[in-house]
Amino acid sequence: MQDILHSIFESVQQNPDLSESEVMDIFVDEGFFSELGYEGFGVDIRSEESIVGKGRADYSGKDDLDNTIFTIEFKKPSRDEDLANHKPQLWEQYVKPLKAQYGVLTDGQEMILYERGARDRAERIFRNSLEEITDDEADEVSNLHKPSYEFYEVRTYWISRFD
Repeated sequence: MQDILHSIFESVQQNPDLSESEVMDIFVDEGFFSELGYEGFGVDIRSEESIVGKGRADYSGKDDLDNTIFTIEFKKPSRDEDLANHKPQLWEQYVKPLKAQYGVLTDGQEMILYERGARDRAERIFRNSLEEITDDEADEVSNLHKPSYEFYEVRTYWISRFD
């Protein structure tokens, strides 16, 4: 994961005037979602998922039961405002309504990872440049992976005994 994030950073550095959608394309092209175990768009990665009265989440990852694992909000690298200023939008408009466990803000140069905490509050896991991402932070990003489930049948038998 660390190599993928470094590669994303390098791609964005080559053209800092990228649009949000171009940054999203770099994440796809560099294999970010496939590294996390997702099959692709329309299957378990949703693009521009509409949330009633809230807008559209850029990307969200779903498990096989259609639960949202994460949402990612992408921003242009050349924007003037601080990336963290977009936390209310990410959390209130996308993460909470979709009941996601994680929320991510990124512009391809920097990443802020949040996890759902007590009372649906956003707990920041880390904020760092993708160029300087640590092993531990890359492991935290790997927690966005698609979970796998094993289903099995449980049979219950009731035995009545009359004397």
